[in-house]
Amino acid sequence: MAAIWLGIAFAISANFVFALSNVFFRKTEKDTSPTMINLFRTSIGVLSFFLIALFSGILPIVFTLPLDLVGLLMLSSIFGQVVGDSAYFYSQFYLGPTKALTISLTYPFFTILIDIFYLHVPFNPFILLSATIIGIGILLVSCSKRKSVEIITESYHQEKINRPKKGILLGILFAFIASLSWAIGITLTDISMTQINEIFSTERLTSIVGSLVRLPIAAFVLVIINYTLYGLLKKKNSNKLDMNDHLTYLIRGRSLTSWLWLFAGALIGTTLGLYLFTEAAYLAGAVPMAILITTGPIFTLVFDWIVNKEKISFLGLVGIVITLCGIIFITVL
Repeated sequence: MAAIWLGIAFAISANFVFALSNVFFRKTEKDTSPTMINLFRTSIGVLSFFLIALFSGILPIVFTLPLDLVGLLMLSSIFGQVVGDSAYFYSQFYLGPTKALTISLTYPFFTILIDIFYLHVPFNPFILLSATIIGIGILLVSCSKRKSVEIITESYHQEKINRPKKGILLGILFAFIASLSWAIGITLTDISMTQINEIFSTERLTSIVGSLVRLPIAAFVLVIINYTLYGLLKKKNSNKLDMNDHLTYLIRGRSLTSWLWLFAGALIGTTLGLYLFTEAAYLAGAVPMAILITTGPIFTLVFDWIVNKEKISFLGLVGIVITLCGIIFITVL
């Protein structure tokens, strides 16, 4: 029971640092592509976890992992870190943060279905009820932010952005891809982390071992994606592009301030956030973790209130209360 409570604490803490890192990343989105953000933060994560493993003496364990376990870790990384996160970034680009978040936060229900139909876990109606309560609360929080986001957008551009129908459909598709990918990634993370601890008894260092396999694979795939996008850009552009042009495409000549925001977001969101996220999935289990991690918009709302001085509406307060009730309900199951 103590492990579950610790997992819940880690999940809520992960939400806090993820929300904070997203605030940092949003400050660079005008001169950074979604895949570049993902690649940069993943690369910082690789370096951070390597240094932690090196100084903690657990680095040799990574090279003794069974091949089937390495495969699980690789798949969890590809689905969660690469496909899921990238799809969400693109969904946010097409739909805006509110709608993208609302659709993509359906992944706890996909996680429950995976547990039932593929892992043959007995159906727990109370878990489904908790997910529904939290989902309603987050939906209210998201809706409470929609009006203010549109006002900010209109005041900045002096006109309302009308997205084409095709772009909206693409955004919805990307959001559902993100949702399903996150569900698969969380489930595989839970399974692989449990196996690592059973074999090596790594306890609190379990997520470090797993991340040293997951993150390099994610970084490798993201490099391929970025070069593929460069190839498409080169094909579309009538002028020939050399390596310097490719580097320009990736970094877009961003300022030192922009790089600092990227670095801070990667260090907080990927290094600390991924550690908390992985430990929470291992301690609390895939389904409770998937449900609890959806409470992220609450922290985003609070950060907007603190940083941007944005008022919390009555609807937002109701959403926060309902979400907290859902969290309390899932912790006493």
